[in-house]
Amino acid sequence: WIECTQAPKSFGQNAWELLKQGVNRIPIVTLCQSLDELLGGGVQAKVGILEFCGLPGAGKTQLCLQLAATAQIPAAFGGVGGEVVYIDTEGSFAADRLAAMCTALCLRLSRLASKPGADPALATAAAAMRADACLEAVHVFRCFDELELIAVIKHLEAFVEKHPKIRLIMVDSVSFPFRHGGLDAARERTSALMNISTTLRRLAEDIPVVVTNHMTTKLHPVPQTVPALGDSWAHQPTTRICLSVGKPGFGDVPLSCPTGREKDPPRYARVLKSPSCAPGVVAQY
Repeated sequence: WIECTQAPKSFGQNAWELLKQGVNRIPIVTLCQSLDELLGGGVQAKVGILEFCGLPGAGKTQLCLQLAATAQIPAAFGGVGGEVVYIDTEGSFAADRLAAMCTALCLRLSRLASKPGADPALATAAAAMRADACLEAVHVFRCFDELELIAVIKHLEAFVEKHPKIRLIMVDSVSFPFRHGGLDAARERTSALMNISTTLRRLAEDIPVVVTNHMTTKLHPVPQTVPALGDSWAHQPTTRICLSVGKPGFGDVPLSCPTGREKDPPRYARVLKSPSCAPGVVAQY
């Protein structure tokens, strides 16, 4: 037996205590009603790793940027009002796109605060929201290979301790370095992924953790498109959502919450696995 010198933080908690914690937990919304409903109100801590997978152009990075903005919604508006860690492995982080999202979010909050009968605290909170301040609250780590990704995640816990306002951690994407990196041996790659997932799951007890993943082709038993990184990684995310454009991925499933837009192709989010939602549920957003 391995000698254990420190009990886990959740040691001895009963189910009633865990239920009360879940009720009082404030989710980070995407501002897309159908997607937030699919996520049980939004992105939350203490529910493990949340993975968004999908083909290129499905909107994985755009969703991460949106969450980087909405994670800063002040508490007066029902948000968490915190900072964000954004680990970029693909070089797809777009500061100008995030700036546009933050500017739009600030305007939206200002309109809500200026409505007749609105709480004066909303006006104060909205006035403090500035696009440049929002950008300063997003800590971006650019990783060029799997070794840099492992090093960054290894030091995340210390970074979070020095920055107690961190309210969201995102990795976009977790698969890119391993599909194009130097860890060729399956055992080395699996070991590295397990070390990454262990740290992220530990952090997810206090801070929501979101990762994105690519898709790959699986030939056996029948050709099909599946999330990358194999079966060993598939067990690590607690919730896995597949994003697609034009049609729901993985079969024909009745839709919910249609957007009614005609010019843009419809986008879908389908639950592949979740502890709180049945697999196969689809939301159009």
